[in-house]
Amino acid sequence: MSTHLILEATYFYHIFSANIGWLFAATIDTVFHIVLLSVPIFIHQRSLMRYLYIFLVLVSFSFAQAQLTVQSFAPADNSTNVPLTTSISLTFSSALDTTYQLGADVGIFWNLEGSPVRHYSADLRTVTFDVLLSPASVYVFCVYFARAQGGGTLQIPVGFMFTTGSSFPPYSVSGNVLSGATGVPPGNALVILSTTPVTGGPPNPVSGAVADGVGGYILPHVANGTYYPVAAKDVNGNGNIDPSEGDAVAFGDPVIVNNANLTGVNLTFASFAPVPFTAAIHIADSISATLPLDKSLRYLGGYDVDTLGRAGDWNFLYLKNSGVQGYEIKVTSRELYWGTLDSSSCWWLSHARSLSNPGLAANSSVFLASVENSGGREFRTQKPGSNVRFQCQINLGDLTATSFWPLITDPTLDYWGARYSFGYDSSNHWVEVSSKNFIGNYFTGAIILVTDVKTAGNAALPLEFSLSQNYPNPFNPSTEIRFSVPREEWTTLKVFNLIGQEVATLVQGRVPPGQHSIRFDAGSLSSGIYFYRLASGAQAVTKRMLLMR
Repeated sequence: MSTHLILEATYFYHIFSANIGWLFAATIDTVFHIVLLSVPIFIHQRSLMRYLYIFLVLVSFSFAQAQLTVQSFAPADNSTNVPLTTSISLTFSSALDTTYQLGADVGIFWNLEGSPVRHYSADLRTVTFDVLLSPASVYVFCVYFARAQGGGTLQIPVGFMFTTGSSFPPYSVSGNVLSGATGVPPGNALVILSTTPVTGGPPNPVSGAVADGVGGYILPHVANGTYYPVAAKDVNGNGNIDPSEGDAVAFGDPVIVNNANLTGVNLTFASFAPVPFTAAIHIADSISATLPLDKSLRYLGGYDVDTLGRAGDWNFLYLKNSGVQGYEIKVTSRELYWGTLDSSSCWWLSHARSLSNPGLAANSSVFLASVENSGGREFRTQKPGSNVRFQCQINLGDLTATSFWPLITDPTLDYWGARYSFGYDSSNHWVEVSSKNFIGNYFTGAIILVTDVKTAGNAALPLEFSLSQNYPNPFNPSTEIRFSVPREEWTTLKVFNLIGQEVATLVQGRVPPGQHSIRFDAGSLSSGIYFYRLASGAQAVTKRMLLMR
């Protein structure tokens, strides 16, 4: 190869590496040198430059499309004397996909009060939150997820802090995030210091930071007190941090800050294995033995279920024979919880038959094997798009009060039910793309009935405006709401409490015609009855749902 040709190739290499950054340059360095060394064998040398140029242009363009960065934010990090009425803004490198409505626990951790008003700039690159702050308070704002219209996602989280006071607390907590057995690189992990233990819900941050490239972190501006450190990484890039879905999370022991900085606080990512059916029953039986004798199991459901029948979450709901008191036992891959249900939460349970001995039912692993062999495997392995993920939920017992009811042939019998679906997370809600239901024999797990694949969206446009009953109902902490619109119009789907206060906005914008499914997460709400209202064009409809803790 001539010296001139090598210099020409080297010129192209350095021009591209300068434009796309060290990370991509390191990635293509090996490819570049292999191509140069292989040229005498495979291709005419002069033609190489044309192919190499095209290769670098295409790959660097694809790489650039995949990147999304925060270019600026306000208030600036470490700002003091921030006005009590102010706006928090984030400007990104590309126009945002606004189906992911950034906010509390939706791509962002913050300790803001109330529900800030969110709006976007005309070019959709800047999102602004109008907020009302408290005097002499420190605020934490950590962004870990956003999606561009072109499909790229935020590569590195961003964290900043500001205060309405004249100064910050003087101490810090520092250490390292470690991969542990997960193998997840700890670099750029989000690290939060919470005032409360993080057990299934979001942290209440007093300080936040993004770890460096090898996992080192410093949490600044910490006052004296007891805190709970947690590190997290949105591994699957869906906008939710959920260890049952493969995201990396590390929970540290409580730390006490007492007039000094704390160092060496290491946080190790841990794996959260799904819970087998028999183990969940054993745990629930042990705890239910401590509850009053005059109660019966009325509901059993598994969520985030794998093909071996193991669930990330198992819910057992009990009702006293008098019908005025209920209990919940929750066995998950992350926590064990039990508590009472209020009287309004018991109403739905009173309409379900008792499930006397779930130990007599077929194991969920047997039922899921039957599901897999009856069309489930085919459905699960034919992913309808690159940006969707698979989800499975199962129920056992009286299914007449669930979304499986149209499939029940004998309402006096108990059944196994499974729902396979593909979808994606939007603003902390599940948007279903396609689904398939299975009904199985309670004792053997043999499949009795299978539905055809139901596809949402433009593939099956509805003829009318409609809002379906949420499922499951009652629910804890999330439920699915389905609706359809006959034409593209400005549409809202909002949730209200009993006194008419708006507690959540699930959809707000122009929605394409078709069938849609939204996952509503009520993790921050208390038990009780809520109403959800769909409005599109001149039409509106409201339905009721029940949250049971």
